[in-house]
Amino acid sequence: MPSTSVDITVILACRDRGRFLHPAVRSVADAVERAESELGISIEWLTVAAPSSEATEQYLSNHLPSRSRRVRFAGTDLAAAKNQAVAEARGRYIAMTGGDDLVSSNWLSKSYELCMAEPRAVVFHPHAVIVFGDTRLLYVTPDQEDPDLSPDAIFARNLWPATSVGQAKIYRDHKFVDADQERGFGYSDWHWVCETVASGVVHRPVPRTLSCCRQQDTHTCVPVPGRLTDLLPRSRFFQRSPAGARVT
Repeated sequence: MPSTSVDITVILACRDRGRFLHPAVRSVADAVERAESELGISIEWLTVAAPSSEATEQYLSNHLPSRSRRVRFAGTDLAAAKNQAVAEARGRYIAMTGGDDLVSSNWLSKSYELCMAEPRAVVFHPHAVIVFGDTRLLYVTPDQEDPDLSPDAIFARNLWPATSVGQAKIYRDHKFVDADQERGFGYSDWHWVCETVASGVVHRPVPRTLSCCRQQDTHTCVPVPGRLTDLLPRSRFFQRSPAGARVT
């Protein structure tokens, strides 16, 4: 495990999007610059891609800001790529977002402030997600500590977007697992939520922050109404019930 020498490590985990990664890269750059300016904190920015291609490699080689460091990953499993980036992270906290996502400029600073004020194991997510692409909708992120929210809802759908910030220990203790969608299992981020909740981690929104997500058939950032196609892989969370779960 690398020594903790910076306040927060931002991990941008990219799918094979070529130059279309640029909006995500710019949004992260704005959030990093704002957090450094407003809070005076030290930030490490790691970028990892899986799978990759010549177009994606060309973009990442020529257009990443100089302060972002590439994590070299030769495989095609984005979950494993995230785990490698987490293993190399030197931050006390980790901020995770993706190449399909845009984050508000205050996302990092507001999330870090809440992390610093929270001694418990809590993962923070953007308050709202604007979804575009194959599906268009506005998703408001729930608070796990809302008394009106039943934890059993996680059996049916993933309640929290993949963009998140929390203690580095949470990400190291809970590895991302490839959901193997070719065999009908999904999604890695939903499985990660189940595993963290099962171990006592709390998921909460960060007020007045948002992310935007490009949703495709092969990638879902929030629940899609009417989608009943993928089974969730085995999770410790399922010990609460003998029943499996489907995406809804």
